[in-house]
Amino acid sequence: MSRRGRGLAQAGRRPEPTGWLARQVAHRQAQADRLPWVRRLVAELTRIELVDRSLALGAQALLALLPFLVVLAAYAPQDFAGAVVDHVRETMGLASGDLRPAEELVDSPSIESNTGVFGFLVALVSATSFSRALQRMYARVFEVAKEDSTGRIQRSVVWLPVWLSYLLGVALLARWPDGLLGGNLWIPVLSVAMQVAFWWWSMHFMLSGVRSWGQLLPAALITTAASLLLFVGSGVVMPPYTRSSVAQFGSFGLILAAASWLVAFAGVLVLSSLIGRLVAESEAWRRVLDRVEDRRSQRSQVDPPHRD
Repeated sequence: MSRRGRGLAQAGRRPEPTGWLARQVAHRQAQADRLPWVRRLVAELTRIELVDRSLALGAQALLALLPFLVVLAAYAPQDFAGAVVDHVRETMGLASGDLRPAEELVDSPSIESNTGVFGFLVALVSATSFSRALQRMYARVFEVAKEDSTGRIQRSVVWLPVWLSYLLGVALLARWPDGLLGGNLWIPVLSVAMQVAFWWWSMHFMLSGVRSWGQLLPAALITTAASLLLFVGSGVVMPPYTRSSVAQFGSFGLILAAASWLVAFAGVLVLSSLIGRLVAESEAWRRVLDRVEDRRSQRSQVDPPHRD
């Protein structure tokens, strides 16, 4: 290479960091080498596009899922509508008066008369956009190709009534009297168990069973734990934020508050699923699954199946 070519090549290179910057870069690289899981987590967060996925999932929930709940509550019995509204309010950490515009909208008799059966079906079809977005998120996090999953549209439709049943069950449990049959003792445990079971089933169902139950259990547990932390934090942050938004923007402020919370909840779902997947791929979790499989095989050898 000529002298001129070497000069141009050197001019095109990025200057190497020197001094304090060089020491910081070396320190960060040493930390990443000692903690390889941090480097992998950052790489995976970049691959799944955490912010974009959270915004897309939160927007689908705001534009499709919440209107469907409003229309459904208008058609449903009063007890169902009240239980769902109270559960949504408590989940978002809002006070009793913060959702008054939404409660008045649900109680309005004009919704049912103006919507009709066709409008209800349109709301139902649009609500499946959220379940499809959730399905795409799980497929990207767990690296499941489109051709490996079957019945994607059918599964997004079936997921909705199961989610509604879960939502109604948790809402009714929240209304259970504390002193009735020891409800203050077993109700929280049952509610957490229902949440773990729902997210565990949702991942397995949305992914068409491509990932085993054992591989999805860490993600379900982490999703439930992170959701509970979000619910507790919402009780502190959301009430003053919602009141200030409503005071500044009116009813539109309530939509802004709901959108912010839904994006945060979507981020919890995406991040928890990713961390759960990394835990499931770790050597420690593989040893746990191997031990469970060994115990099953030992039991099958001790107690062979009876033949007729």
